[in-house]
Amino acid sequence: MTYTFEWPKTGDEDKDTVLSDSEQRIKAVDMAIAEQDPLHEAYRFYTEGTAAAGTEKWIQSFVDHKARTTGVTRFYDADVTVNKNGTAALVYCEDQGKAYNKFLETGKVDVTPVSKDSYVVYAATLRKNENGVWVTERLSSQRGSARCRP
Repeated sequence: MTYTFEWPKTGDEDKDTVLSDSEQRIKAVDMAIAEQDPLHEAYRFYTEGTAAAGTEKWIQSFVDHKARTTGVTRFYDADVTVNKNGTAALVYCEDQGKAYNKFLETGKVDVTPVSKDSYVVYAATLRKNENGVWVTERLSSQRGSARCRP
């Protein structure tokens, strides 16, 4: 998987760390998919609560189909709000138009045409843990989001 993160630095240390830790979470999920491990420690470092449970199910679906992700994915249009109580909200877009599923047994890549469903909006709730890491506690997504389509 190749990533493009069009998340410019905000100049705010907390906001920039939320973006950086979220970027690492995204990569950790794909690592878990590539290694076919729904309990991979990398993504669990960056997620807790319902986000961790949902991520485990997501990864398990790839394991069940003996598949992984491949191609290029682009993340953009990030909006971060950091609250005084140690929580943050992050909304961002993903362009999956050049990202595909690859089946491990055959090596076949499921190349799909770009459609409105190639654009996904995510909304995350994060909390700064005792180690200073912004962990994602809740994460929702919506395919075909008008906010994310060109």
